[in-house]
Amino acid sequence: NLSSMTKFMESWPNRAPGWIVCFILAIGAMLSILDLFLNWPKTEPRLQFRYSSISRHQWEWLIFVPAITIPISAGFFLIELFRVTRSDGQSIKSDKENMFEGLCICTLALFWIPTLFIATTPGGAADQVGNAYFFIWGSSVVVTETCSWWVRDWRMAIHDVVRMQQEEYKRTQLLVLKQHREEAEKAHVEYSVKAETSAVGEDKTRGENDVST
Repeated sequence: NLSSMTKFMESWPNRAPGWIVCFILAIGAMLSILDLFLNWPKTEPRLQFRYSSISRHQWEWLIFVPAITIPISAGFFLIELFRVTRSDGQSIKSDKENMFEGLCICTLALFWIPTLFIATTPGGAADQVGNAYFFIWGSSVVVTETCSWWVRDWRMAIHDVVRMQQEEYKRTQLLVLKQHREEAEKAHVEYSVKAETSAVGEDKTRGENDVST
């Protein structure tokens, strides 16, 4: 049922659900654009006139963006699904891999946002409501949301690092204060012992002088 599927998706590590949806929607977007590109000359004259004004560069760009999204998203969601996890259930992910993922998803977001405006605004290849329109919209939204997801996790990681550094600084500060207090107490004890020894010596000397007198 739906709740079981939702729990199953939530159990996937890191951003695997976002990458899977990106992969599926990118395939749909590319197939839809290819269908329009290859078959518009066979449509009715009204549509032929409209699509004939679309430049070849726009068609190439609209095919290129989902085409590059598909292998990137497939690679990342396969990595996430087959990632080794620790005994506490947390996935093992290096900082370099995390930064590379961020670079990829941010680049895809920078590709999809202008693609959405180019394709769906009046005069674009997907400005009419249809498969291409919905797949391009869906891909743009999911890629952008996955990028935001990564940015939130990245900021949280930075926050955790700063918090750990602050806690380490506080621990070091407390240790230094403790050592300083112990040294002060030790010095005080040594001074007290010396003072008592000196007082005892003086009393002894005074006593000896009194006896001799």
